Amino acid sequence: MRGNLRKILEGVAWVVKGMLKELRKATLGVMIASATDMLKLEHDELEAAFLTVLLGSLAGMPLAPPGLALEVAPLVKDELAIMIERHAFMHDALAEYASMSG
Repeated sequence: MRGNLRKILEGVAWVVKGMLKELRKATLGVMIASATDMLKLEHDELEAAFLTVLLGSLAGMPLAPPGLALEVAPLVKDELAIMIERHAFMHDALAEYASMSG
């Protein structure tokens, strides 16, 4: 009787140990995915702030020092290309409504 109880408890301990190991793996995976998403969001926000500093004069914000803007311009060439592409496909709805009214 005692031997059977011991085997049962060892089996339960083995199952619990396996479950804890899987829980640890799952928790670590969720934490890694969450950290990656947070880093991506932070990167996007810093990139937007960076572009605002460089190109804020187009929206009436104070101009960045020209030396700084020229120095970092190569770093934002991809973003500038995306902005120019989006601008080419945008249309001014207010202008269209004004032209319709005559």
